Amino acid sequence: MTSDTLLDFRNYLTDTLPCTSDQMHGNVFGVTGTPHPLTLANDDWVSLIMIVCFVLMAVLTARSGHFVVNKFNCFFLRVHKDELYDETPGQLFSQFIFVLIDCVMLGMGSYLFAISFLTIDFFIESAFLVSMFFVLFFLVYFFVKWSFQSYVNVVFFGGKKNGQWLKTQLYITAWSTVLTFILVMIQTYLSPDIENMVFSFVAIVFLNKTLTFIKQWQIFFKQKGFFLQIILYFCALEITPLVAASGFWFLIVDNLKINF
Repeated sequence: MTSDTLLDFRNYLTDTLPCTSDQMHGNVFGVTGTPHPLTLANDDWVSLIMIVCFVLMAVLTARSGHFVVNKFNCFFLRVHKDELYDETPGQLFSQFIFVLIDCVMLGMGSYLFAISFLTIDFFIESAFLVSMFFVLFFLVYFFVKWSFQSYVNVVFFGGKKNGQWLKTQLYITAWSTVLTFILVMIQTYLSPDIENMVFSFVAIVFLNKTLTFIKQWQIFFKQKGFFLQIILYFCALEITPLVAASGFWFLIVDNLKINF
């Protein structure tokens, strides 16, 4: 086959095949696809944090299994029964780790809620970095809320009852952390309907506040027989911080989103 024949064959292919000259001289055929958006599911740091949180929860629960069962059994009994199973420093530290994990899960859940339910685009491209802003917010929320509650409890009820309340709050938050972790993990990697996630999260918050109300009544007001006082206490120290935190949360979202 002569060089003229090869040249004619090449010109024939160029004229008949539906491709551009860039594709002919490139390494592959085709067009550039749309890049997949960066989400929590395909972020390596988020996956690593999920694994670390799961391992920590599994190890801490296994080490404190006897305490968890005893605490659960006496949770709805009289307050003095709780003193039979007083926490050791190690058990308190384990529950504190659960609170940190809860803040991480709430931060990731906040990102999922903002981009899926509120359809917000953030000017920070990294899903991990945006989630960390929300994690910091929830850390501040728990610190401020529990500090203010401790101050009020010590003034009106004494340090002993305040200590009982803080331990109970840690225990309730630890159980909420387990449920929140399962919810965020399912939403991150399986991507079900976002409305179901919102409904499930509201149910977790409702359960948390219901248990909180019961234990506040048992610790602070049951022996005195005050009922209206527990309503005022619960609204002032539980509902008001929650509403205020919601307002600050939307303020953070408004400052991080892209304003067109």
